[in-house]
Amino acid sequence: MAETTGTTRRRAGRPKPIPFTYLSPEEQKEYYELTLNAAPTEAEALNGSLNGYHDTGGYIFGRYPSKLTHPDWRNFRDPDRYTFRTYNRYLAQQATIVTHGTETLLASGFLEAMEPSWQQALQYVAAFRYHESGATRLWQWVQYAAGSEPISYCGVEECASRLITTHTINRYALDLAANLPGWNDDNALELWLEDGGPLAGAREYVEHELTIRDWAEGIIVDAFVAVPLYYEPLLRFFAINGAAHGDASTATIISAFTALAERRLRWGKEFVRLALEEPANHELISQWLGTWVPRAEAALESLAPIYERISRPVLKPGAELERARAQFDSVAGEVGLADLIGAVR
Repeated sequence: MAETTGTTRRRAGRPKPIPFTYLSPEEQKEYYELTLNAAPTEAEALNGSLNGYHDTGGYIFGRYPSKLTHPDWRNFRDPDRYTFRTYNRYLAQQATIVTHGTETLLASGFLEAMEPSWQQALQYVAAFRYHESGATRLWQWVQYAAGSEPISYCGVEECASRLITTHTINRYALDLAANLPGWNDDNALELWLEDGGPLAGAREYVEHELTIRDWAEGIIVDAFVAVPLYYEPLLRFFAINGAAHGDASTATIISAFTALAERRLRWGKEFVRLALEEPANHELISQWLGTWVPRAEAALESLAPIYERISRPVLKPGAELERARAQFDSVAGEVGLADLIGAVR
């Protein structure tokens, strides 16, 4: 049962946290206060679900204003026009792709052709579950604090998509352990915490995401910057190199993750377009990009050591970084940010 002190609610039975590497003790304190005490009360949740209003009569989506301003954040429109039912159907389709694809490959014994060096690389896929879990926490905050219903709902969808990816990785790790002699993911947490390891940059990025206090910054950081600059390129590494090392199952799973990321980027671009309608937002967006673009590029650069640990690396880390930069520049140009991107590099 939760303990209550005044207006602050604290949850009992907290799990032991994963240690942070890139956050100061003060930032960690603020993070825990934010994530553990920001959940709505039962009355707030009920009133919000029924009529969008806080129990005091205030608009529930206006309680945590962003530093970005807009006359009406309700003007945001989801480019895919998903509703609760259609988005869940979309997630079910992605889950079906993964389930049928992996079950077919497992039944055929296809995994037996996988090269040993690639089997070791797949342990980093298992470790990536911690990245997805961290991103889920960010979206939990965004959907709760967002400035309007349509934006909040996209945040809810992202919580669902990251839960799907986390669960899929867990399930895939069990399949691999059952079908590859000697393979296990017992070292997944160790690889995630590995200083200077291939996932160190991604870990630093997501740790900093967890300290974000502005819901609009959270959208820009994870939906607009991360996807083209390091998230999609990281997925691409495992899909393409996996195929070259006798692994077709990982590419099947990654295709679903990539589709979810592309969806995230589509609506993220629409949000940025809406924010840019207000000239007063341009300077702050530029500041955010100046902070997060280098972090995203560093996250991709940190993946470089894993190229040396597989027998036939198909892609080259330097070329992949340039591809990611060009991809992000193209995305920025689509929404009218080309000049701002040039200023932050």
